[in-house]
Amino acid sequence: VPAVVNIFLITGQSNASGTLDIPPGMRELDCKLQELKEVLRPDPGTAYCTDINIVGHTERSMYDLAEGRIGFSPALAKTWYDLTGEKVMVLQTAVGGSPIEAWMKPEDDVRYTYLFPEEPLDETIQVLWGETGVDESEHIALRYPHMLASLEGSLLYNCDESWTIFGEKGRIVLPHPHYLNEAYRYDENGQEAERYDTPLTEDGFSYEIRETIRCVQAGLYESPVVPHRDTLRCAELFDRILQTRL
Repeated sequence: VPAVVNIFLITGQSNASGTLDIPPGMRELDCKLQELKEVLRPDPGTAYCTDINIVGHTERSMYDLAEGRIGFSPALAKTWYDLTGEKVMVLQTAVGGSPIEAWMKPEDDVRYTYLFPEEPLDETIQVLWGETGVDESEHIALRYPHMLASLEGSLLYNCDESWTIFGEKGRIVLPHPHYLNEAYRYDENGQEAERYDTPLTEDGFSYEIRETIRCVQAGLYESPVVPHRDTLRCAELFDRILQTRL
């Protein structure tokens, strides 16, 4: 019987592949078995998955996600089917720690870049590349028409994760921007003028999951909070970082 099938392509690294945080004293195998017991599964016959490795070879041919799988794919498929009644096919291609070259055929020598109209006027990118092909440390300076942006990240040392936004009348400091449970505004004299601090902010991907559910329920194809355009802008910058190694 013909049916509408929605195809989800899962790409990325460890989070997208379903890598687990192994509790101290627990074996990885035991942790995975426990995860499989607790994972939210779709009903049989409503969602399927094929595991494909980074060079395009099938690691595991199509199987029913009702069997269970580590990661968010089963829960995503179940939620989609429950809300829409449409079946799901997941192409699972994410591999933890994989560099972008792993997704390109060696003979192609093609870089997949994305374009958007608001490019920075100038940029300086400095990167330390590891032997595995992963960028271990980087410093990026971007110049826009009315502002400068400086970004730094590293796997080699414990760098400060805070964000600071400077303006004519002071600055705003976000100590933990991934969780946004704190924000402080300082005036031009360096004195604290305003504070936002809440113990209710949750860790992990709780807010991303809730926003995804809200968008699915509302029939939206992208989130107005973080639209596709923002993802593409990040991807373009990542491509320019990659070019420093070529």
